[in-house]
Amino acid sequence: KSKGDHIVGQNIKAVDAALNELREVKYSVAEWAAASSSEECYRKPRDEAPPAYVTEILDKVQVREGTELKVSQLEPDGCVPVGQTAYAKRGVAECIPVVDMDKCIQ
Repeated sequence: KSKGDHIVGQNIKAVDAALNELREVKYSVAEWAAASSSEECYRKPRDEAPPAYVTEILDKVQVREGTELKVSQLEPDGCVPVGQTAYAKRGVAECIPVVDMDKCIQ
């Protein structure tokens, strides 16, 4: 057998394990219906005015309003100008994943 067959087998086992661990989540229908759909938590306060590209393009994408953008507003090659991630809302991860190169198949 090739290493590929072994990896496929592991993937199947992982899916089966996930299916076996599915649990019902109980919640209050009334609380869920009254929940706020505000996207304000995605808006990042800024100390200085960002470039127009950020306010016109990236901010809309950040708050999931990217469907309002016109194709003509985007860069023709699909690239984002350098340095724009400084304006993105980011959280700090509670832990940092580490790659186990012995298990890496690429």
